[in-house]
Amino acid sequence: MKFWKPGILVFLVVIFTSCFPTTVSVGPDGTVGLVREEGAYLLQLAESKATLVKKSEEGKPVRWLQISPDGKRLLYVVSEDLYASDVSGSDEKLLYHCPASLVYARWSPDSRRIALLEMEPMGATTPEKGEEQGENLSQLALLDPAAPEPKVVAKKIASLFCWLPDGKALMAFQAKKKDPKSGLRLGSIVIIETSTGKTAPLADVSAQDVSLDITPGATGLFFTSRSAALPGGKLPPASTTSSDSLFSLALKETKNPLRNMGNCDLVVVSPKGEHLLVVRPTGTGGDKQLAVLDRDGKEGAVISEKVAFSSSEMGGGKILPVWLDAERILFFKYQVTVGPDGKALDVFTAKFDGSEVKNMRLPIEMAVRKPAP
Repeated sequence: MKFWKPGILVFLVVIFTSCFPTTVSVGPDGTVGLVREEGAYLLQLAESKATLVKKSEEGKPVRWLQISPDGKRLLYVVSEDLYASDVSGSDEKLLYHCPASLVYARWSPDSRRIALLEMEPMGATTPEKGEEQGENLSQLALLDPAAPEPKVVAKKIASLFCWLPDGKALMAFQAKKKDPKSGLRLGSIVIIETSTGKTAPLADVSAQDVSLDITPGATGLFFTSRSAALPGGKLPPASTTSSDSLFSLALKETKNPLRNMGNCDLVVVSPKGEHLLVVRPTGTGGDKQLAVLDRDGKEGAVISEKVAFSSSEMGGGKILPVWLDAERILFFKYQVTVGPDGKALDVFTAKFDGSEVKNMRLPIEMAVRKPAP
């Protein structure tokens, strides 16, 4: 994969059953972790300060970076090797070498364990009739940094995952088979106990990609799919269009807990669980709109009418917006520039009400180029 020109933010993605992202990471103090061509940085945007914590080497680029929830450790991937270090980049430790392809990893809420998603080694599982073929299989594993190998807790995972706030379980989309008519995956949003690997379905879905996130109090789950039903219920026919819908699932209610909230490709719950950041189609070509809803689906501000949600320079990989805190958002947008490409990917911040939109490319460039003290 070819990197972008020096000086322009670049995010490397992994090609999975679809293109999965390496999203921007935000620490508890607002520090932003991201990857550029030259390596992985920690940014203090308000202070225009940047620290290179892991330098890319020729043939061994840093793929992504995540800050632990307690703000004390970093997690990053070089080739297929998963490393951890302190926030200065020192005390580096190789945690795991993935024999296949490492897709994604996240610290547990208490910053003690790591859940990772990796492609299953070819031939490790023989799919049954109608199930996903071998090249699409993935497995979810737990890694204790003190343990020699991860422990596989679930297979046939076809989405990114999220931790429950108490760290006792994970949620993900577990695919079973493909619908021969629509080509969509059929399966369930499942909750996976980390101690036993026991899974339980929360909703049956048909989907190509699934985005999911949970409220801080674990009272509500939000996810995207083409159609959804409660476990054991009749799954509505999937739309023949390419639009997914946003579904809310009340985890502690028994009466009408599942609700369709309209077209949506991505959902991210705010840190306090009061708002939803959504990416959805605009109906104009392939443009995507970035908007904020309250958790009941009431419309809030439109942050951008043409948010960057995927990038051809990254093999069609997705570029995800994030919450910097309970009020501020960071997102990506293409800007028209002079040059052979005619556009550049810029980083913006904004408040959830649509105010204070700021292009952060120049402050980031100044921070990165500032000589170290």
